[in-house]
Amino acid sequence: MKICMIHGSGRKGNTDITLEFIKQTMSELGDVIYTNIYLPKDLPYFCTGYMAWLFTGDYAGENCPHKKYTHLILEKLLEADAIVIGYPNYALGETG
Repeated sequence: MKICMIHGSGRKGNTDITLEFIKQTMSELGDVIYTNIYLPKDLPYFCTGYMAWLFTGDYAGENCPHKKYTHLILEKLLEADAIVIGYPNYALGETG
């Protein structure tokens, strides 16, 4: 099984501890290959609202100004059998 883990915090804190716990638990169930995506390191830019994909019908993002980052992430997500997203919770609300 291939699992893609998205780390939504740049800090090494409770989010990493939780994702590590999930890794250990899932590994006990059988052979698992993990792929990690670290945000914001692996995607240092926010969407700029370019929306070229909408106007050109290009849903693969060929016109996205951040495609050198987004295509690598998309490949990892498409190869995965499961996706685990971990992000910090601040004051009982999700992060931006």
